[in-house]
Amino acid sequence: MATLTGQRCLFRHSSLKRMSTTFKKMYQSTLQQLPGTEEEVVKKKRFQRFMDSWAFNRLTPETKWTTYQDFSTEAVMEILEDRKRQKRIKSQSFDMKRYNNFGPELSAAQFVVKIGGKVKIDDYPEWVPITDDPSSMPLPEQRLDKLKLEGLDLSGTNLVFEGYRNFVNLQHIKYIRVHDSDFLDDFNLTQFVLFRDTLEFLDISGCPKLTWRGLAWLHHLENLKCLKLDNLKGVDDPEIVLDLVCDMLPNCQVQGTIGISPAQEETEHAPSKPESISSTEL
Repeated sequence: MATLTGQRCLFRHSSLKRMSTTFKKMYQSTLQQLPGTEEEVVKKKRFQRFMDSWAFNRLTPETKWTTYQDFSTEAVMEILEDRKRQKRIKSQSFDMKRYNNFGPELSAAQFVVKIGGKVKIDDYPEWVPITDDPSSMPLPEQRLDKLKLEGLDLSGTNLVFEGYRNFVNLQHIKYIRVHDSDFLDDFNLTQFVLFRDTLEFLDISGCPKLTWRGLAWLHHLENLKCLKLDNLKGVDDPEIVLDLVCDMLPNCQVQGTIGISPAQEETEHAPSKPESISSTEL
């Protein structure tokens, strides 16, 4: 049968009619219980869109429910996040056609700009960002074998582990910046081995998912000349880890303290001040 609660909804159905009735009751009850904050309104819309597009389309006479199915708010949101993650992985998969048409350097540059990053090319004086027109690409549209891709700015992108396959056979990468990224973790950091022979500058400050395990892997980047580490919330004992990183890379200038500075910590935990009210508003 069905159990309708605010936390979990488990039910077993033997017929399509009973399933549809229970499903609609749970759907309406859940939407009414969601809070009205801005964040929850977004979740509510996503939840409603999920129910309309996926769940009810599955209610066909051929559907046989023989096991319990969880359609609580938490379970639905988890399904939505997983679908979002799979869609992101698919969109960043390696494009063999683009690779063959433009070569490894220009193909990787187009991929970075496409996901919202910036690239540094030897013949261009400045870093190339994405334009306001999503249909246009601010890069050459034909293969240039002499083109050299020297820098990648992946800050603000949602680059996942599978997306690093687009960086194979890059021979001239010297600079990489991944600042304030929630997607860079210890697992993704190991993919920088692709640039171990040429990488000289690396900025991974402000990445909360990095830990000492990922930083310990940096000893593979023997050609690093400058490493920026700051505001890494996931690293315990930052002073000890910083000393270890300096020992691992004796020829590299390590900048930053890894941990959060006292000023930053006070700013993060300081209560917000109420806005002043002018006399004209009274």
